[in-house]
Amino acid sequence: MAGGPRSSVISLAVGFVIPGRDIRPMAALVERLIDAGADPNDALYPACHAYNRAFDQPELIECLLRRGADPDRVVGETGATVRRLVEVNAARYSGHVLELFGLGPQERVQAPRVD
Repeated sequence: MAGGPRSSVISLAVGFVIPGRDIRPMAALVERLIDAGADPNDALYPACHAYNRAFDQPELIECLLRRGADPDRVVGETGATVRRLVEVNAARYSGHVLELFGLGPQERVQAPRVD
């Protein structure tokens, strides 16, 4: 591909998680990719974006943070960090995920209403 790939293998892997299915095989794959040199930062936002509160499977997010992903890294050209995007979209996440990012109930921000 001219100019290199648009997405890393690790970010593609977390994007293929199927909510409600056993997430352990994908978590093991992510661990192996990190062991082989993949940057956990490449997958943190995709893992947060793919997270589905209804199934509450935070294992990939936990794995990435534990393996060195920086929640204060800026996402693309947004100017916002992963932590800030999770904070603004707090209603999408379980209390456990919010705690992983150091966000307690008092730090939750209400997203502005769009009518």
